[in-house]
This record gives sequence, structure tokens and C-alpha cells, in this order.
Amino acid sequence: MRNSMHYSLFGIVLLLITSCAANNTELKNELTECKAERESLREQRDQYEESARSAAEEYQRMQRQYLEKWSELNARIDELEEFERRYKRVASAYDNLELQYSELEEWADTMMERFGPGIYAGTQYDRPVFIKRPDTATVSGIVEELNLSFRGAELPQLILLRIDGATIDLSVDDEYQLVSRMGSFGARIYILSVVYSLTSLDEVDCVRFDIMEGDHAGPGSYCRGD
Repeated sequence: MRNSMHYSLFGIVLLLITSCAANNTELKNELTECKAERESLREQRDQYEESARSAAEEYQRMQRQYLEKWSELNARIDELEEFERRYKRVASAYDNLELQYSELEEWADTMMERFGPGIYAGTQYDRPVFIKRPDTATVSGIVEELNLSFRGAELPQLILLRIDGATIDLSVDDEYQLVSRMGSFGARIYILSVVYSLTSLDEVDCVRFDIMEGDHAGPGSYCRGD
């Protein structure tokens, strides 16, 4: 009976050992699977972290780019606003010049219609002042009387080069004095006096100066409508 009990206990123990061994194998397999899954999850986590870092860097780059573009846009807006202010100033100045030109043209036409051919003087306001009627209402007669006036003021003498249709070609005996030694104001008054006087003749539309280029005057044509 003892042997029978001994064998029974041995069988139970063996069964337990076998059962434990089977469970242990299952646990090992499950552990291996868990480890493999854990490694896979770690790899996925690393990939997600790398993607997150890349996305964060891209976001920062785009944010910097956005701020740069925004700053550039504001600068362009400021430039546009300054340009619009400058445009308004220039447009206003242009409108004033147009008004002054219209007034000047009307004034000159009125003077010419009222007094006709004559000796006129330019002024600081660009409006002609009638001085006198010429003794001879011709191109050469007006040039001669202008030279008489200029001679008394020690100004350059006019030289009549040619009459080309309705255009008078002139030069002066002292070009350097006119273009560089009389100042801008003096040269302008001189030229205006000549142009107003000669274009007061019906047959003259333009006066062309054949002179050197200087600091205060230079060659060019001046017409009645200018």
C-alpha cells in the first residue's frame, strides 16, 4: 500500500512538474511576444517623435518665413503710403503750375493783343512787361533795340544768325557771360526778354538760341506757346 501511495504521489508531482513546464513555456512564448511588441512600439514611438520634431522644425521655419513676409508686406505698405503722399504733393504742385501757366499764357496773350509788337522785359514772375513800341517792327529792328538796351546794362549783344520761317536763330557775342556769369535768374530774364519781344511779331513763333551749354543757360528753342 505504501508503494501504491508512493507511486500516486510521484505521479501527482510529475503531473505538476509537467504542467508547470508547459505553463513556463507558454509564459516564455508570451514574454517573447511581449518583448517583440514592446520593441515594435518603441520603434513606432521613435518614428512618431522624429516626425513630431520634423513637424515642429517645419512649423518654426514657416513661422519665421511668415513673420519675414509680414514684415516685408508692412514695409511695402509704408512705401506705398509714402509714395501716395509724395504723389499727392507732386500732383498738387503740378496743378498749381498748370494754373500759373494758364494765367501766364492768358496774361501774355492779353499783353500781345493790347500792345502788339514791342520791346518786352521778362520778370521774376515770368510775366512780360511792355517797355515800348519798336521804331521798326521787324526782327532786325527789335534785335537792334534790344541790343541798345543790353549795351547800357553791359549785357551780351544779340547776333542774328538767320530767319528760318517762323523761327529766329540767335547767338550772343559773349556766350560765357550769358550761360555762366549772370546767374540763373539773370540768364532767364535775359532770354525771356528776347523771346517775348521777338514773338510779339505775328510772323515769329519761336526763338532758337545757338549758344554753348553752361551752368545757367544753354542752347534751345523757346516758342510763343511755351
